Amino acid sequence: MSLINELLNRPLDPGYAAAARRRARGERAGAAQRVVIGLLAVALGVLVGVAITNLRVPAAASAQAREELVHRIDAANADAAGREARIARLRGEVDALGARAASETGEDPSAAVAVLGIQAGSVAMTGPGLQVTLDDAPDATVADPEQAQRGGAFAPGRIVARDVQAVVNALWESGAEAIAINGQRLTSTSAIRHAGQAILVNYRPLTRPYVITALGPPTLQSRFADGPGGAYLAELSSAYNAVTGTEAFAAADRRQVPAGPALSLRYARPDGQPAATQTTPNGTSNGTPNGTGPTPGGKETTS
Repeated sequence: MSLINELLNRPLDPGYAAAARRRARGERAGAAQRVVIGLLAVALGVLVGVAITNLRVPAAASAQAREELVHRIDAANADAAGREARIARLRGEVDALGARAASETGEDPSAAVAVLGIQAGSVAMTGPGLQVTLDDAPDATVADPEQAQRGGAFAPGRIVARDVQAVVNALWESGAEAIAINGQRLTSTSAIRHAGQAILVNYRPLTRPYVITALGPPTLQSRFADGPGGAYLAELSSAYNAVTGTEAFAAADRRQVPAGPALSLRYARPDGQPAATQTTPNGTSNGTPNGTGPTPGGKETTS
């Protein structure tokens, strides 16, 4: 109760009243007090400066580590591009040797090889088709930057891997014969995945906007627009304000879908011999080792 009475009767500390009386008498702080106050101010300034410096050091180290990581990624991408160019050169040499062998033996399997190359995606193709462009909404922002750096939730209005998957599968369904995304050819072994906020195709990161080039018959655009692909683009645009667009092009435009990445031989048999028959789990027989028929151009893109 004494503490409560003291607070009610004397709400101000007695030191305030003593200081007011000294000011009224014209008394000023002594030299020693001024020196002590000055030293305390200097010490406080030094402590604040040291604290600011210590806070900036981790940010500088993080920026340096990020710059080194970006440099390593650029170097790895350049090395991969060089290897792909070497693969393309060696593939051309193999084709030339095959043509020379065919001319010497009188047997020319080039027509069958060309058809198989189109189905496997190992040759570049040109022709008429449809180009679909996907991009993030103009106002798309990352709701939580720290979470985005850790590969967390996607911000509204951003194009994600499943959007690209849906459009690509709709193009296959509409009759597309060859598809590339930002220059990455899709084959039967291609995958469209995400790593954090990045979209990967053939394990290569893509940069926005995402341009999907599909070669196909003249009816490709109308079938895509009237099918699930057109409905999906409309939903992206209306619900999420994403940027979408389609453009049909003719064969004269020389739009090219490049050859796919290096293909590895998994199953082979001598020409002229029938394929081995294998029973699938559902009791049916099929001539392919995995129980599924060949998929020209890889018309199903996995996630």
